[in-house]
Amino acid sequence: MNRSALLALPLCLALAAVAQAGIKTSHFSITTGDREYLAVQEGKLALGNRSRSDESKREPDRWLVEGGQIRNSTTGRYLTYDPKDKEGKVFLAVKPVEGARWVVGRRKGKPKNDRADDTAEWGVIEAGSGAKKGCLLDFDDDQSKGVKFVLRKQPKANVEIVRLYTHR
Repeated sequence: MNRSALLALPLCLALAAVAQAGIKTSHFSITTGDREYLAVQEGKLALGNRSRSDESKREPDRWLVEGGQIRNSTTGRYLTYDPKDKEGKVFLAVKPVEGARWVVGRRKGKPKNDRADDTAEWGVIEAGSGAKKGCLLDFDDDQSKGVKFVLRKQPKANVEIVRLYTHR
């Protein structure tokens, strides 16, 4: 084996290790402890299965996080709340609601849902302003009324947000 081949081997191994790690996308998924995904179905918020396409592509269960706002990747609608509402209803809106701002932050410990590990960009979603400031995104799943998304100080479910990576 010649000398240049020996020098190139560590470089190739380093590049291969980086390639396996994945490429950061602009998309996030919002998951529950039941391994369901927050998605937009028929214009409404719903829980569903994870999309199986390339993580860099737009899908109903993929979200964009930008400047305190969370926007669906396919509809462009905003996940939001009314800062004056004391009930903490969460809904979709065509444009950001004035005064409503999300804070996405990591908590102590490890993520509990299936899409994240210790090294992933993950966290919880909380209201950053208004009557429900500091309350976390949560949901109720009533068989007769469907899924309702709300803000709670003590959430019943484990809702987490995690950045998606693609492997090309």
